[in-house]
Formats: sequence, structure tokens, C-alpha cells
Amino acid sequence: MKKIGLLLIVGVMALFLSACGESEKEEIISLHDDFHDLTEDTEDKVEEAQDVFMQYVNGEIDEDEYDEMKDDLKAYVSDKKDKMEEIDKPKKDKAIEYYDKSKKALTGAFDMIGVIMDIPDLTDEEAVMAYGEDLEEKISEVDSDMQDVEDFQDDLKEEDDDYKEAFED
Repeated sequence: MKKIGLLLIVGVMALFLSACGESEKEEIISLHDDFHDLTEDTEDKVEEAQDVFMQYVNGEIDEDEYDEMKDDLKAYVSDKKDKMEEIDKPKKDKAIEYYDKSKKALTGAFDMIGVIMDIPDLTDEEAVMAYGEDLEEKISEVDSDMQDVEDFQDDLKEEDDDYKEAFED
């Protein structure tokens, strides 16, 4: 009788624990939503960084204005990175892979804003050339990382129609 009671307790505990844990699909969709919330205005901020760069290079703003805008963008990046660190790493294998790919892509996108804003002395031709090469490399890296996320999403969509709806945005 004690064995049956013990088995019953273990069975109920197992049922309870399995009901409490998120499925892999739920983890991935939740992660997608968390990362998507972080990116809502990121494209606008990248464009803003590019605009500030062009305004500075064209002499439309002075160094003080540029530094103020640069500080604002750096604060934005820092805030987004802090929020990204608050996203808990999932437990399930595919969710971990999605988390890692998404985090890498977003970190790259946020870092790209910093690269854009780190304008060298415009009279130093070598520094300007190196800046251009660094920027091209960062853009290529971010594009590749974003493509990795999109490819992973496509694979998930093929596995389950629920992902199609979740990844529409």
C-alpha cells in the first residue's frame, strides 16, 4: 500500500512539473516576442545614427551637437543591451539556439550604431578608410546574423504552422 501511495505522489508531482514547464514552441514564441519588443525602433535609430553622421560630415552640425546626439544614441544602445540581458535564457534546445542567434544578431545591430557614431578625425585619410572598412564589415556581419535568424524561423515555420503566425511581424 505504501508503494502505491508513493507512486501516486511521484506521478502527481511529475504531472505538476510537466504542466508548469513551457513547451519548446512556447519558449521560442515568447523569446521572439521579447526580442521583437527590443527591436521596434532599432531600425529608426540606425537611420538616425546615419543621419547624424551625414550631418556632421557635411558640416550641418558642429562637434558639440554631434557629441550630444552621439551620447543620446549610446544611452539608447546601453538601455537596449541592458533590457536584452534581462531576457532569461531558455531551457529547451531549439529555444536556446533561437535565443543565441537572436541575441547575436541584436547585439550586432546595437553595436553597429556605435560603429557608425565613432567617426574618426576626418582629416586623417587612413583612419577614415579604416572606419569605412570597419563599418562595411559590421554591416556584413549583422546582415549575416539576421539572415541566420530568418533561416531558423523559416525552418520552424516548416515544422509548425503556429510559428507562421508568431513570426509574421
